[in-house]
Amino acid sequence: MGLGSFVTVTDSNEDRIVFSNPAPLRASMAELRRTQKQLSRRIPRSHGYERAKAKLNRLYRKSTSMRRENVHQVTRYLMDTYGEVKIEDLNIAAMKQSMGRRAFRRSVSDAGLGAFGPTLTYKAKRAKVKVVVVDRYFPSSQ
Repeated sequence: MGLGSFVTVTDSNEDRIVFSNPAPLRASMAELRRTQKQLSRRIPRSHGYERAKAKLNRLYRKSTSMRRENVHQVTRYLMDTYGEVKIEDLNIAAMKQSMGRRAFRRSVSDAGLGAFGPTLTYKAKRAKVKVVVVDRYFPSSQ
């Protein structure tokens, strides 16, 4: 799992499949900023304020839906293709809190890495696919 590519899958034949990260929040950031600024200029509880608030909520809901759809598509592919899946155990909560830069923390949240593990687990249970969680300190990139 990563930020540049959402998930990289390598099977036993050393075939590599890379699932891209759609980064829906980053794609709509300019429009979100513009809409938020419009909302801040409106008079609270006026018709214009309610319209701007509804537009802002639509943009957030759209990015959330895109992120959730990406997680579901990748996990469904893994369940349909493989009998055993190994995922790395990342400390995503720490990644969201530390690392200094706000852009990094926003990218971690935007990728939806935290939703991938639980979604994969419940789908694996339904499809009777074995999921192995690899230790966080295992030297997988070596």
